[in-house]
Amino acid sequence: MKALLLSLLLTSQSFASYWTTMKETSFEVQALVESFKMEYMTEEEKASLKEKISTLDSIIKDTPKKDHYFISKTAIYKWILKNKPNTKVPESFTLTNFKAKAAPQELAPFPRWLLTALRTDTLAIIQDPQYSSYQRLISQKNKSYQNLKIHRRIRLIKPWLYLFHSEGATQVDLRMMKFHFSILDHVIAQLKVFYQFNHENLPSPSQKLTYFSLSNQKPKEAPNEKEALSILDQVIEKHRKANLPLPTDDWSLSDEDSWTPADNDGELTQLQKINIDNPKPDGSYEAPKSLPEPIDDWVWD
Repeated sequence: MKALLLSLLLTSQSFASYWTTMKETSFEVQALVESFKMEYMTEEEKASLKEKISTLDSIIKDTPKKDHYFISKTAIYKWILKNKPNTKVPESFTLTNFKAKAAPQELAPFPRWLLTALRTDTLAIIQDPQYSSYQRLISQKNKSYQNLKIHRRIRLIKPWLYLFHSEGATQVDLRMMKFHFSILDHVIAQLKVFYQFNHENLPSPSQKLTYFSLSNQKPKEAPNEKEALSILDQVIEKHRKANLPLPTDDWSLSDEDSWTPADNDGELTQLQKINIDNPKPDGSYEAPKSLPEPIDDWVWD
């Protein structure tokens, strides 16, 4: 019986297939592509994934490295910050009691990268000198600007932290598999928009892949954890290096959020009240004769 079970195990492993990276892409894209668990996918899902990866390969093949790195990284970070796992986070869960149930090496490459990046952000928030003040005043409805900034950062990563806090490696990998297709679609969509700025037509999906390969061998271990940088800070840093306008801290607000300029105690100064209540018109302002046509603002979608 043991011999039969061993034979079945070795046979299933010999027919397993994995997507691997043959040529350098951004670390996040490599981790994403190599995290698709083919053994859990239907034939239809496998065919769909192959088509998506062929499309991705054909686009980045004709896109400058610095551009497809920047676009793919930004697309992934923003997808994570705009979406969250469908997990109810208890009020008792805080950043200080976060502890991942699974060790990083037990996770697929993309969840492993995400966990490490979330830990980086968590540590940065906890070490923020303003964090102790935020904890004391967390129940106050009207928070100071600095405390509101921390509140927003925590709200963006807390659902993801709780996913790793409450579930083991297998559960996390399977939950993340549902997101991988959506994230890959988002990356491809953003790259298509950029590609069409410089080309009349989109390329046909690659028949012979340059960057990716379907193999029966597991991908090599991803680079060490130093590759996983902060999610919250990465978008800002990339825009600064590219000399693009920096995103503001209130770019991902809910309807409940509101704030006005305030001093350190959260109170408006008398001068600020005057300026808010009695704005002065700009005498040099001239209304435009015509307005520009709206465009698809893909960077800040």
